[in-house]
Amino acid sequence: MDTLMVERINLMNMAKMSVKGLIESALSFGRTLDSDYAPLHQFFVVLEYCLKHGLKGKKSFLGQSKSFWGPLELVEKICPEAAEMTSSVRELPGLKTPAGKGRAWLRLALMRKTLADFLKELISHKELLSEFYEPHALLIEEEGAVVVGLLIGLNVIDANLCMKGEDLDAQTLLKKRQKSELCPLSKLVWNPLLYIPTLLTTPTRTTSFWTLTFSRKKLGVIDYALYMKDDKSELGSGSMTAILDQKNYLEELNKSLSVTLSNLQSKVDALEKTNSKLGVELAATRVQVSSLEEENAKLCSDSADIVETTRRQIEASKLDVDTELQTYKESRQGLDELYSEARLQLREESQMRLDVEKELELQISMKQEMEMAMRLLEQDVHEKQDVLVSLRHQLQEVKEINLDLVHDLQGLDAQLKQKNELVTALEEKNTKLDASLHDYEQRLNDIEKERTSALNDGTKLRQECGEKIDCLQKRLDESDRQKVQLETDIRIEREWRQALQQELQKDRQQINALQAELRAMDTLRQELAGMREEAQKLRSVNLEQELTNRELGGKLSESKLKMEDIKEVNKALQGQVWLKDREATNCKLCEKEFSIARRKVRAQRFFTTPSTGRQTWSLTTFYFAQHHCRNCGEIFCSTCSDNELPLPSAPKPVRVCDLCHELLLQRYSSGTN
Repeated sequence: MDTLMVERINLMNMAKMSVKGLIESALSFGRTLDSDYAPLHQFFVVLEYCLKHGLKGKKSFLGQSKSFWGPLELVEKICPEAAEMTSSVRELPGLKTPAGKGRAWLRLALMRKTLADFLKELISHKELLSEFYEPHALLIEEEGAVVVGLLIGLNVIDANLCMKGEDLDAQTLLKKRQKSELCPLSKLVWNPLLYIPTLLTTPTRTTSFWTLTFSRKKLGVIDYALYMKDDKSELGSGSMTAILDQKNYLEELNKSLSVTLSNLQSKVDALEKTNSKLGVELAATRVQVSSLEEENAKLCSDSADIVETTRRQIEASKLDVDTELQTYKESRQGLDELYSEARLQLREESQMRLDVEKELELQISMKQEMEMAMRLLEQDVHEKQDVLVSLRHQLQEVKEINLDLVHDLQGLDAQLKQKNELVTALEEKNTKLDASLHDYEQRLNDIEKERTSALNDGTKLRQECGEKIDCLQKRLDESDRQKVQLETDIRIEREWRQALQQELQKDRQQINALQAELRAMDTLRQELAGMREEAQKLRSVNLEQELTNRELGGKLSESKLKMEDIKEVNKALQGQVWLKDREATNCKLCEKEFSIARRKVRAQRFFTTPSTGRQTWSLTTFYFAQHHCRNCGEIFCSTCSDNELPLPSAPKPVRVCDLCHELLLQRYSSGTN
């Protein structure tokens, strides 16, 4: 078993024994304990060992110091209820070391019966404890929860501890001095500190409760609290226990009531907030209701005014019917003229559309040509990357211009489609207007004919006989009805005329919009012409650049050939040596021996010049059948070196051997290819 685990289990068992012994002794002796009670000191010793287990040490000049005051300060952050207690511990006079503050904090928490609650909250936040404790510490492992659970039983004990006279900074784990008056044999009380090192390293079975109590009996541990009782304490113990039970009950009840009070207070705050919101909303609704009532009164008065004005308008409209008939005829003539103008505009727009389509086709063909040219240019550019870097940028700009032209042409296609749709809609509306006008004219002619026939019949009937007055009166009534119908028809026709005028106005607006679009098309045509000119210029520039590229390519090929020739000459000069005449005894190719007749001879000759008559000496060289090859430097006979070719090192053709002749011919033929 791991030694760290054994230490944790032994500390847990010691905590169990100390808590159990403290509770049993307190219940037998009396629930109220003071600072001189020995089991209470033993409990604080064991609890301090539990808090120090696995504690990280802080390095200083004097060495490492381990204090459990740092973890206890975290309780203030986790539980706001512990803030008052922690601040009171800090303000206690005489406490200078962190160990003394931690001991004072433990005693105050025990007196307030909040020790178990605070430590429970502390071990629940293990991420905060990891800053102060090692991973194998007691409080971080499961044994820490068991130890904290044991501390809940201490709430039945009332502790009255006075910390003013005690020196908690210099206090050892067990109080050295104890009052000998109360316990004269206190020296025999078992001190667990003497056995803690062995308990921490021995297995768990030896630290059980029964074996430990057995060892205590062997060592002579005596519970002197049983001998300290007197008769009075026995008589008053029953009442004291009842009072303490009531006190504990009241404390628990006070805690629950405080919790319920805080919950009720939060609910009251929430209800007050909702009440204030509802009050504001109620005031707003009242203001809205008053404004709505005022608007209702205004609407009633406005409705009465509207009824009166409509009645007057109806009377005036009856008088305007005849005049509107005449204006209707005049407006019809104007509509015919507008229709003819619109038809002419449609023809012009269709012609313009055809022109634009032709231009689009030309642009598409130009685009294809430009794409082919761009592909060829790209191939040339890939072949001549080192020389034509600047030309590549220009070609890329030409590509972008072509793409912009394509996008512009697509936008023009979409606009032309929209205009064609508008034209077809206008034609349909015009046909509908013509049909409706024709129907209205026929109806008016029929009504006029019926009216004239009715009037003629009435005059004839009046002249013929007076007996048919009743019949004529009926016919007059019928004619009045027809008149009313005619008035209604005229009103409807007037409404139709207004609708037609509105539609005509809309058509005019559309025509104006189309005219504006045509102007925009003209501007686009001009831009297109300018772009064509730019494209033509770019083509000319492109052709010029191609010509320059070809010239540069020819010059480059020539320079490359010259460079290759120079390299070959250098190689030949570096690897070959001009053979001396004395060293050559045989032909290099046919291996014929050079005799005296085949040698090269230099001789002096004496001759006279005919013009001056003077005699001079001259050094002349006589060449026989022995020759040098100007390419390889070897000496050959006349048959093996009877060839002449131009070399890079000589401007005129020079003598070469047969082998060099074939090699140079092959090289020249491959260079020309």
